[in-house]
Amino acid sequence: MSVDLVRANIQAALRDSYVDGQEAARIVSREDPVFGRPVSIGSFLSHAEHRIIVDLYDQVKSGRVRAAPEAAAIIRQVAEGKPESRWRRILKGGSIGKVLAPTLGGIGGLGWGYLGYAIIDGATLGTGFIIGAFGFVAGAAAGWALGALQGAFDD
Repeated sequence: MSVDLVRANIQAALRDSYVDGQEAARIVSREDPVFGRPVSIGSFLSHAEHRIIVDLYDQVKSGRVRAAPEAAAIIRQVAEGKPESRWRRILKGGSIGKVLAPTLGGIGGLGWGYLGYAIIDGATLGTGFIIGAFGFVAGAAAGWALGALQGAFDD
């Protein structure tokens, strides 16, 4: 879980009791290869990760942790933001759902439209269009479902 990564990055930054800009950028890093291990926060900021960042920012504000001005600004930006809901991320289709839904929808629409027009010999263009629309919806649903799975399991 990336909560452990965030904590490890904070502990590494606090070894010298000073957080510089580079260390702060690593702590709040959103770098997250698809289905890979994130560098720190990753593409999804959970409530637990947000709480850790808010605690760090509170320490910086109170002076218990010294930080460069750019580091404090980087941490403040994330601390003042809002955590994300896992369910909302799933419903949006994760990061790949935005690409897969229209792509698979277009491919499905073209494929089913062609099949509807070609298989039903002498079918009207309207019949091909209706079957193509069904293919578009089915393809978009498949793309969204794959994105939702990725949104559910991606950290």
